[in-house]
Amino acid sequence: MDMSLSQNRKFKTYLFFSIIWTFIIIYLLIFFKPSNAKNIDVMFIDKIIHFSLFFIESYLVTKCFKLSKINSKKSLIIILIPLVIFSIMIEVIQVYLPFRSYDLLDLSANVLGFFIGSFIAIFFGN
Repeated sequence: MDMSLSQNRKFKTYLFFSIIWTFIIIYLLIFFKPSNAKNIDVMFIDKIIHFSLFFIESYLVTKCFKLSKINSKKSLIIILIPLVIFSIMIEVIQVYLPFRSYDLLDLSANVLGFFIGSFIAIFFGN
């Protein structure tokens, strides 16, 4: 894995932000206690938030993977499997929290965010 100084700096930057973003996701989806406001508008915004959180995470992780110059025909699978498992774990943990609940639509928004974020990073990222 021979990287130029510029690539190494970009790799470390994307790695740093992907780790920070993972902790932000964990905080927001496990430890943050939402208000009790439940209406239709908030529910749709919730799905957009889930999609956005995991879209950004997937984009950052995929950019790290691309900058590491690991050449693999299965790179998308190597990226997405752990991210999907992370998403499922977050939703399963929410079952055991009194102020959270498991929602299949949340999980779907998470997974959709992962796929689209990785797709954009792989095919449209520099």
